Amino acid sequence: MTNAELEAIAKRGEEFDSFLGRAEDAENNVRFVYQSKPTYNYTEGSSTSWIVAIVLSVIIALGLAVGGILLARRSAA
Repeated sequence: MTNAELEAIAKRGEEFDSFLGRAEDAENNVRFVYQSKPTYNYTEGSSTSWIVAIVLSVIIALGLAVGGILLARRSAA
């Protein structure tokens, strides 16, 4: 990065305001942001990832159905 880009980033950091407001005594000490590669590429996922997703969806759906039945029986009693 060039010095102009680094200065622009530093200026934006000093002018940053979050939704909670600006901290009065805070200083920005961030020098760089490191971005690593993703650990798993979901766009190239294998068929096992689809199988796991389907199995988890079925288990969650069954859990919701059983929970609904139990709540219905409890309220009817």
